Amino acid sequence: RLAEEGVRELAGELLDDTGGAQAAVVVPAGCGTTAFYLAKHLARLGSPATVYAVPVVHANVQHLHATQARLLEAPSGRTSLHADRATFGATGDNGAEGGGEGSFSLAYLRPARTLRFAVPHPDLHRAYRRCERAGLPVDLIYGAKVFATVREHYAALMSDHTQIVILHTGGTLGNQTMLQRYPSQCEQTVR
Repeated sequence: RLAEEGVRELAGELLDDTGGAQAAVVVPAGCGTTAFYLAKHLARLGSPATVYAVPVVHANVQHLHATQARLLEAPSGRTSLHADRATFGATGDNGAEGGGEGSFSLAYLRPARTLRFAVPHPDLHRAYRRCERAGLPVDLIYGAKVFATVREHYAALMSDHTQIVILHTGGTLGNQTMLQRYPSQCEQTVR
């Protein structure tokens, strides 16, 4: 539960930083713990923001569902799982899943293309270089995949939200060795 404490604090900071706006908060999701707790605590704070988890390890969101279902505090809480959204928590007054006090939703934003985890790919290299040119330090494994996915879904996200907030949760120390794994032709595809 140590992770939850830190993410609870992050939720408060995000709410302050977004001014309570209808933001799309996009988070890379390995197992989905950060996204789960962030959605939970933003909802508890009354934020209208939507948390989007981008699966970066497994292309299938079932893996995220399984991990997130284990994080539920109350065993009596219900979980409604769908391909693009999960609702966790209490049942509503009508007995329907979710919608009750303490419930929250988490959306899944899936990349258009399935890429193997931590395997060099020109799309990820391109996203990394775009971020680099913009002065945004991101890692090649999590961050590049999230930025590429947001770029694919940008119009849809902005039609539903007033702003997009992307959380960078990885480190950049591994970029040197990852870049060595990229073939030289990746450099040419980005220019």
